[in-house]
Amino acid sequence: MKIKKTASLEALKPKVGSLDFWSEVKVVTTQKEVAAATKPKEEKQSLVPFPTSPKVYHFHPIAFVEQMRMMSGPTSPPWMELALAEAKALME
Repeated sequence: MKIKKTASLEALKPKVGSLDFWSEVKVVTTQKEVAAATKPKEEKQSLVPFPTSPKVYHFHPIAFVEQMRMMSGPTSPPWMELALAEAKALME
């Protein structure tokens, strides 16, 4: 059982890692930077400009946990106990 949980956790790490894009975000503060960031470039840009819109997109934490629960099947995934303990600590 523990081997299966470890294998599930190892399979989940690349999926979660592919969702990490914040290290590539650059905050644009001036019009000059906005123009430079939106101008097409031939070479790959190392930093993605942060949107100027006030809307923020994020994963809803409860919906994210529920989605992970549906993907892992009827058994509890190895990270669920930790996530629930952290959520409970935040509620206190």
